[in-house]
Amino acid sequence: MINIIKISFLDFYYMIKTRIFIILNILTVLAIFFISNTVLKKVGVSRISNVVAFCQYFLMVFFVSLAVAKDLLFKTSKFIFTGYFSRISVMFEKLMVVLLIGLFYGLLIYIITVVLTTLKYASFNFSYFLDQKALNYILISILYAFFVGSISLLMLSVKINGKNLLFINFFIFELNMWINEIYPAILKKVFEIPEKWIIFGNITLEQVLIISSVSISCYILSLLITEKVSLV
Repeated sequence: MINIIKISFLDFYYMIKTRIFIILNILTVLAIFFISNTVLKKVGVSRISNVVAFCQYFLMVFFVSLAVAKDLLFKTSKFIFTGYFSRISVMFEKLMVVLLIGLFYGLLIYIITVVLTTLKYASFNFSYFLDQKALNYILISILYAFFVGSISLLMLSVKINGKNLLFINFFIFELNMWINEIYPAILKKVFEIPEKWIIFGNITLEQVLIISSVSISCYILSLLITEKVSLV
């Protein structure tokens, strides 16, 4: 177990060192600062944090999907799923990377919000660090990454290929707020929760329980399927 955790941290470390990760995040941060100093110059702090979260979650969904699908994309599934570690261990390692990505973006949203707030008021105040909405986004990011990651792992377990997995996740998560009207009622209720989190930055116990239950169920189901089928 310790080795799996170490590997997950290494995988995460190597991901954030990649050129695409660095370039996309730098460009997004620059875009956020530009928007906050032009379009959002006269709005409140809460609105700034909403925009920061909205921009960063587009990237988070992409990199969570990539973390799950990379072995399919780079043709290393045979080595990974038939190697030293059990399939359950491999799936757990992928989940750990997903949660680390969620934590990274939660902290990034929090830091950017504090910096923009400081710049907006041209003064530093310790209360900026205690802004509830900014703090909420740390938990929201981890839960949202878990939600996206568990569904991605379920798709991986039923042998949806890497490119299709990325496309499906783009469709159901990135375009969610525009297409959720086509979902059945029960799915609409679930997928509306992350949308509300991103827009309002508020989080309730009921929402946490719903998203956690769906995510845990998808993850457990992915483990059960993975143990029964060949992924190579």
